[in-house]
Amino acid sequence: MDALNRYTKLPLKELRNLFQLIQMHPGSTVSGLAKMRGWAWGKTARRLIALEAISLLVYEDDEGRFYPFEVNHDYRRTDRR
Repeated sequence: MDALNRYTKLPLKELRNLFQLIQMHPGSTVSGLAKMRGWAWGKTARRLIALEAISLLVYEDDEGRFYPFEVNHDYRRTDRR
């Protein structure tokens, strides 16, 4: 079974709700998202992978925080004083 096939068998409603949660709380970690949904860390991580597999893309920064794909990250300062 290929990865896309495996992830398309997950409940689409759960995946859409997770994507909406990321839109409402950009910058959340896997642990934070898991707590908000009441899911185990592993279940949340698998669903994040599934979002990418079904093209509901999210962006993960270098610190492991997730954002909806359309978020513009140019606003962040790089010269933290």
